[in-house]
Amino acid sequence: MDFIIEHTRIGFEIPELIALIFLIAVVVFFFVRSRQMKKAEEELEDQIMEIQNESAKERVRNP
Repeated sequence: MDFIIEHTRIGFEIPELIALIFLIAVVVFFFVRSRQMKKAEEELEDQIMEIQNESAKERVRNP
């Protein structure tokens, strides 16, 4: 066990840190983008429902 403890290094090198930062940035970007797309989708669904309700009201008025 002493051999493993003595020869195990805990640390990061510069390229590894850059890759880690890049990975975190990509995950955050996709999370934020996903939330934005979900909001846009909900708004578009609301607009579609409004248009459908308006057209249904017009059909009732003009048989």
